[in-house]
Amino acid sequence: MIEDDPSNLRLIQMVLEAEGHRDVTALADPGQAFALIDEIDPAVMIVDLNMPGVSGRDILGWVERRPEARRPAVIVVSGEEDRARREVMAAGAHSFFTKPVDVRELIAAVDEALRERA
Repeated sequence: MIEDDPSNLRLIQMVLEAEGHRDVTALADPGQAFALIDEIDPAVMIVDLNMPGVSGRDILGWVERRPEARRPAVIVVSGEEDRARREVMAAGAHSFFTKPVDVRELIAAVDEALRERA
């Protein structure tokens, strides 16, 4: 999970862990995303779209260039709406959520992505 807002990052991490997702890695510095993705090879990622430096669009584009077997499902969260949704879904995102995120829907998307990857 990559989110530059520490309170959003911690909230989503706590909710995921409370729902039984124990292998949650949280990253507040999007500049470290590429190395971390290569290191842990996640099945699913939750990525904030608008972050300083490296954006969620940058991360999504990089993920989509990885070999398919190593390509995680990317769930994008953003304060933007329609245009951003269309752009990231066309670019390969699994799901898109507008902030504030309904955590029940987010958990459902994570679970769905994990089932698809299994």
